[in-house]
Amino acid sequence: MLTRASALIEERPWGALALIIAVGALLRFWDLGGPSLWIDEISSVSFGRVPVGYLWSDWMVYETNPPLYYSLLNGWMDVFGESEFAVRAMSAVFGLAAIAAVFAFARALHSTQAGLCAAVFCALSAEQLGYSQEARGYMLGFLAATLAGVALLRIADAWRENTSRLSTLWPYYALYAGGATVALYTHTTFFVLPVLANVFMAWLWVFATPRRWRDALGWIGANLLVAALWAWWALITVRQIQSGAETVSWIPAPTLRDTVAILSHIVATRSFEIANVLAAAGFGALMAWGWWKLPLERRVFALVFGAGVPLVLLAISLARPIFLERTVFWVQYVYFGLLAVGVLSLPWARWRPGVLALLALVLFADSLNWSRVAYREPWREIAAILRAEAGPRDAVLTYNTLGALNFDYYCREDGCGDVEVLAQATPRGGFGMGEFYRGPQIDLSNAASIVSAYDRIWVIARTEDDPSVVLAGVAVQESEDRLGDETGRMRLSVWRPDPAQ
Repeated sequence: MLTRASALIEERPWGALALIIAVGALLRFWDLGGPSLWIDEISSVSFGRVPVGYLWSDWMVYETNPPLYYSLLNGWMDVFGESEFAVRAMSAVFGLAAIAAVFAFARALHSTQAGLCAAVFCALSAEQLGYSQEARGYMLGFLAATLAGVALLRIADAWRENTSRLSTLWPYYALYAGGATVALYTHTTFFVLPVLANVFMAWLWVFATPRRWRDALGWIGANLLVAALWAWWALITVRQIQSGAETVSWIPAPTLRDTVAILSHIVATRSFEIANVLAAAGFGALMAWGWWKLPLERRVFALVFGAGVPLVLLAISLARPIFLERTVFWVQYVYFGLLAVGVLSLPWARWRPGVLALLALVLFADSLNWSRVAYREPWREIAAILRAEAGPRDAVLTYNTLGALNFDYYCREDGCGDVEVLAQATPRGGFGMGEFYRGPQIDLSNAASIVSAYDRIWVIARTEDDPSVVLAGVAVQESEDRLGDETGRMRLSVWRPDPAQ
């Protein structure tokens, strides 16, 4: 029996949900523009500055990510500008909408109280916080996938309850088709969403409903709409695979250790090192209990998506690695729902508020700690060093044409002195974004003539990308690293033309 307070929450949850979203907003907008953009975020800005007509043409064959997020960012920057805060704010807004979407999903999965509990977990999650503070399309994809999940559960209820008239169902078919299409145009790996949706709905139609043909035809129509809307980008993806032009070759094959770490971040905490796995065990046990307490079709849904998403991406990664935290994390909406049901289904009712508070505290502490320890690429610091120390006859060498265009962001925002930005020549240097680069491209054949025109060459190396290889034999290193990045992920070395040349 519901208490008076719980009954009131069940009837009027909106004040509680607004408070949860307000807490989520405080976390997401706090110091949003503080750290430098990292290279993928700067790439988002670079693509967001491209004319929208390019983004929706065959020109995109050289860019792995679909154009929807870049197109939205294009309009957003026209209104709010290109500062770090401004370009990240769109993702923060999607993150706040995602809290409401998770509430709607968990409410459909179990109850209004479960919706509010899941919204708390979403608002405080470090995983959600991280992607809500990143100028990339991942939060847009999460929001779209969560709304598609809401639609699937509502369609399942209508089929089971024999209320599946078209007038009742078409808003949910449209929500599923819209959510799936937005997700597909946010990141190509979201192809998993409609695949698993069809697995669940096929099981539902065969084993859990009276198998009415009008239901099957309605579902087929929704998927035909998704297929028609996605057809253009699907063809672009095929061309990318055939031509080898896709940009996923850097993704390593997932090891067992990597897989465990990634899943522990998504299931529980992100910043506590080995404790992440221990937290995931506790969180996972509650999720499993919540899964068991659900009705059969809800259990099948949670199993298909909660287990299916990581398993499918891992299986594909045996041939072409695509299993990353950012490509898997969107299934969190299922995990939040299961965790909420697990807490509310504990057999000891007096324990439930305490367990909920403990989980919220752990997630909040994880978010605060993640904000403290997360690695930030020091692009702003590089620009500051150049502004202070580079002379008018100096140049900066980046690892490809996109890197040169990206670095120009901080030269435009903060200034880099009078240095010219150069690019290491690569096979794709003149295609895609490379078409907008107008400076010199350096390789072993022309390095001597280009380097001799400058007093010093400041070389930006990032992870495995070190363009200083083209300076071999034509320049000598004056300083190994001026940046002092303790992780070693980025280096700023200084070279002078070899006087012997």
